[in-house]
Amino acid sequence: MDAQRAGSPAPSAGKPPGSLVNSPTSHPARGWIALAAGWLALLVVLYTRLLVPDPGDNAYVWLRATGLALAPPAVAFALTAALPWPLPRQASWLAAQGMLAVSGGLSLLLLLIALVMTPFQGHGDRPVLLYHAISFVLLAGTLYVLWFRLRRGSAAQQ
Repeated sequence: MDAQRAGSPAPSAGKPPGSLVNSPTSHPARGWIALAAGWLALLVVLYTRLLVPDPGDNAYVWLRATGLALAPPAVAFALTAALPWPLPRQASWLAAQGMLAVSGGLSLLLLLIALVMTPFQGHGDRPVLLYHAISFVLLAGTLYVLWFRLRRGSAAQQ
């Protein structure tokens, strides 16, 4: 009891003193990071190939831009999963999170603007609005899972 009053951690704490619960430098297991990289690569293909029926049509420009913007975070996540050394892996993990936050956040904002503007542009019977809505939901779900859930999982591992 005297040791606990002196400021040393309780034996059941399992953490060294001063460790952060939500440390941004911690990262989840390599398997989850590799799965995230694969999912982002799949979204790159989906946004640049499958959801763009006519590459020459300007109505789908934000979908292609979103796909291209997700390519660097996909590479960074793959690099994080492949690196065997702890310090470069932590740096790569931080870079991957930063790239995902910037490119994903900006892409989500651009898709939201496109969703608002598409009905007023008179695209007729083309599925432009549907493809943008699918893209927005997919990207929002991906950002939620990769940003919040993976970070929560990395904090729970510590």
